[in-house]
Amino acid sequence: MRLFLLRHGEAAPSEQYPDDHLRPLTDKGREQIKEMAEELAEVGTSFDVIVSSPCVRAYQTAEIVADALKERDKMFVDDMLAPGCTLGDILEILERNRQFESILCVGHEPDFGQIASELLFLDEPRPLRKGEMVEIEIDN
Repeated sequence: MRLFLLRHGEAAPSEQYPDDHLRPLTDKGREQIKEMAEELAEVGTSFDVIVSSPCVRAYQTAEIVADALKERDKMFVDDMLAPGCTLGDILEILERNRQFESILCVGHEPDFGQIASELLFLDEPRPLRKGEMVEIEIDN
C-alpha cells in the first residue's frame, strides 16, 4: 500500500478566523496546490481514495487535487485527519481502506511531520512545508 500525506496549501492568517477550522486557502495557496496537482496529472498519478481533514483549507486542497486528477468521486472527509491527528488515526484510516493500494490523506502540521517520521523510523520529525506531499510504502 502507498500512503501519501499532503499538507494543505497556504491558508488565511489564523487571526482573521476565530474558528481555525474555517480558514480557507489563500489565492497563493490555491495556485500552489493547482500547480502541484497539474504536475501529478501530467505524470499519470492516481489515487484509489482521497481522504481529507474536515478543515476548509485541507478540504479545498483535496478538491483541487481530486479535480485535476478527475477523481472527485474518490474523495471523502474524515474527522480523524483534523488537527491533532496521530499515527493511530492514520493506521485506523488505512485499516478501513485496506482494499486500496494508493491512499492520499490531506491534513496538517505538525501532525503529518510527526506521523511520517514515526512511519519512516526517523529520530526527529521532519515538518512538511505547505503544499508538500510525502509518499510512504506501507507493508501490509
